Amino acid sequence: MAKNGFRRASALGFVSFAALVASQGVSAQTGTAQTNQSEDDAANAADIVVTGTQLRGVAPVGSSVIAVGQQEIRDTGLATTSDILKTIPQVSALGPGEATLGTNVNSATLNSTRANGVNLRGLGTQATLTLLDGRRAPPGGVAGQLFDASVIPAIALERIDIVADGASATYGSDAVAGVANLILRRNFDGLEASARYGFADGYDEWQGNAILGKKWDTGSVMIAGDYYYHSRLRQEDRAELFQCDQRAFGGLNNCAFTSSPGNVIDPATFTRYGLPGGSGENLTPANLSTTPNFQQSYVNNDLLPQLKRWSVIGRLDQELTPALKMWASGFYSKRTLNQRAGSLTLGAATPVPSSNPYFIEFAPGQTSQIVEYAFNEYGPIQGNIYESSYQLATGFDYSLDGNWQLSIYGSHGATEGGAKTDGFLNTALLSAALADSNPATALNVYGTGQNSRDQIDRLVAFFDVTGLYTVDLVNVKTDGALFNIGGGAVRMAVGGEFHHDYYRNTAAENINGPSLSQINLFGDTASSRDVWSAFAEVNVPLVGAANAMPGIDRLELNIAGRYDHYSDVGGTTNPKFGIRYDPVPGVSAHASYGTSFRAPTLSDTNPASTATVFSIPNFGPFGNVIEYVGGNADLKPEKATTWSVGVKFTPPSSGFTASLDYFNIDYKDVIETAPVFSVQVFTDPAYAPFVTFNPTVAQVNAIYDLPWAPPAIIAASDVDAIVDARRNNVGRIKMDGLDFLANYAFDLGGGSANIGVSGTYLLSYGRATGPTSPTVDRLNLANFPLRFRGRANLGWRGENFGATMFVNYTNAYTNTVGTIAPSQSVDSYTTVDLTLTYDVPKADGVLSGLSFSLSALNLFDAAPPFAAIANNQVYDSTVANPLGRFVSLTVRKAF
Repeated sequence: MAKNGFRRASALGFVSFAALVASQGVSAQTGTAQTNQSEDDAANAADIVVTGTQLRGVAPVGSSVIAVGQQEIRDTGLATTSDILKTIPQVSALGPGEATLGTNVNSATLNSTRANGVNLRGLGTQATLTLLDGRRAPPGGVAGQLFDASVIPAIALERIDIVADGASATYGSDAVAGVANLILRRNFDGLEASARYGFADGYDEWQGNAILGKKWDTGSVMIAGDYYYHSRLRQEDRAELFQCDQRAFGGLNNCAFTSSPGNVIDPATFTRYGLPGGSGENLTPANLSTTPNFQQSYVNNDLLPQLKRWSVIGRLDQELTPALKMWASGFYSKRTLNQRAGSLTLGAATPVPSSNPYFIEFAPGQTSQIVEYAFNEYGPIQGNIYESSYQLATGFDYSLDGNWQLSIYGSHGATEGGAKTDGFLNTALLSAALADSNPATALNVYGTGQNSRDQIDRLVAFFDVTGLYTVDLVNVKTDGALFNIGGGAVRMAVGGEFHHDYYRNTAAENINGPSLSQINLFGDTASSRDVWSAFAEVNVPLVGAANAMPGIDRLELNIAGRYDHYSDVGGTTNPKFGIRYDPVPGVSAHASYGTSFRAPTLSDTNPASTATVFSIPNFGPFGNVIEYVGGNADLKPEKATTWSVGVKFTPPSSGFTASLDYFNIDYKDVIETAPVFSVQVFTDPAYAPFVTFNPTVAQVNAIYDLPWAPPAIIAASDVDAIVDARRNNVGRIKMDGLDFLANYAFDLGGGSANIGVSGTYLLSYGRATGPTSPTVDRLNLANFPLRFRGRANLGWRGENFGATMFVNYTNAYTNTVGTIAPSQSVDSYTTVDLTLTYDVPKADGVLSGLSFSLSALNLFDAAPPFAAIANNQVYDSTVANPLGRFVSLTVRKAF
């Protein structure tokens, strides 16, 4: 850690030294702040850098920018930045998320802290780079796999920019599918505060936030804070979505035999009998039922955990001299979650010995028997989760000659999180309690609720996993005009970047010791890397306003390139080429071609990171299964080739805008993991390379001997299959599709109205999950991107009243996972959102600046379509929202 502190001090010291030298100059340019301006405005503003380029005064060439402004953010009726992002059709809900259940797509099960990632194109959260004011933010999650945009309060945002195109030539690693840039409000003057309450059936939310800003002749300051709470949503309150007995749908009864009352298995015949419940005393085989008991999977489980989050963010901009400007920015966020995670259970791993006073003797001489029981009397297993993150950054912009500008900044950020589950029974103590012959103190697993909480408390153990990720970064860039040609100034940017990343992952438990006081630490691993980068960009305006001609109103070329060297996985060079052609004013065509990459995360490359071995006895028709997960030291960077073409129509003074873009992505060496606890790994031929059927004893023991493997509960000779669920460079994705947008703004009834539609339509999506496997069509299948997702809007705003309606649509698709074979059709999903706003007429006194917003998300309470995507779940959490109708009221006051 001292080494990290030295690097951080050196980096920030270098920034300060450069600023001191630069302060001796004389001329000025504004800093690299991004403002909420149109593309044409940005192109004419010499001091603005917009998302997708390193150049001031130049709009991105070849790629479209999707912008969501502050008013549009309010009109969504949503509370968090991550939820707002998911309303954009190009942003998929596949992968890690707080509400993601029943799937391991995009390594969702590694998301122990229930963070919310941004997933452009459905390529995975790892393939989308999330920026804050154009800067990298520290990744979070126990595996350090994503940045949770929810930590940035929506009230602090000027806008959100999305560039859904490869951007590694500009930003480096992770920008395979594109970037999401969260741009803070600047030059805000005043105070604004709001309070929000919302509810759905069995669920509610509270939120309070405020923003305070002050601007003066030479600078400005802004600070914003947010508190957000939502209650837990119990699976019992959406029981229809969590049906484990799927026989009525053509599936199997997947409900657990660990129930209350439970079951007992005759050790001679292996016949399972249902226990009658009650006291459990003096039972004989004659008291048993030939119909086993089972328990619904939703008992004691949460769909959404209880969450509390506190966030604060600020920014300072100040002109130090006419030539030198500085800025400083920082945020801090902490969230805590409490999650019910089922019941404590007893099963085959710990047989009940004959010394137990409640033992049922099927035949003389039997020494033990398997009892399946759920300790529902103890209440739900408790999972407690936390995550905190922060970043501090400061930078300087120095005008060299009124044309060229030198910009330098440094940042330090960290994310720390953990998930502790008090949901296990200490093996040794459990065996002793079951072997106890005293009826007053022995565990009674033959009745219903006969054990006291204190009695069970003495057996309850924990599993605790934590993660820490820190990033120290320095970025230096200079940009300006080289010379003028017919269309304007040829501009260039060159620069470099260094960042040092550190990651530590630990895991501890007291499950496998002689007492609860013995804490076993395993999987304690740390790793780090240094990344050096150099980048350049040139923009060439061949034809512009000064030399426009019939048929060529504007013609512009852009070339960008970046080299990144990682100390652990090597170097990579990525170029990008862009062109813009306007035949006439209001019609613009553009195209881009480039390569992008994603370096494996430090968690990916460390074999011990998030590593364990799962044993699954009697996993349906597949027998006894063991699955091992973790990192892989042999991973290399993922690579992609992307290209796009598009056209945009903006007839002058018409209020109409429309665009159509085609994109094509070839994504290679994708780091894949086989799904865990899923039948799909056995039924889907694409996962065949990850499965070993009928392994030898030596192969099984090689897994059991891993340092992070828990004690084996299945004999090596009894294992029927091994699943390799580690990260591997074996995947490939090929996809193409269309993005479209149309919007018309016009005057109506003394106010302004708008109507629009946007969406993404995929033409193909093929995926290979083995190094020699062919690309298989996965388009429109569960756990993969769907063909069409669209969002339409209709709004009107007058002097005091406004109304906005959104219609959200996802097309029908096919479900090939779960236990209902061979597949099922899942209906399309359409919801309607409505937000009504009322601004109190301007007046003096306490009512001045007061406004009210009433929102109804899923106004008509559309139910999630039936989709048996898991053994105990019949809705798709990556497509449908289980809340139902959600109504909220927001009161806002501006001072």
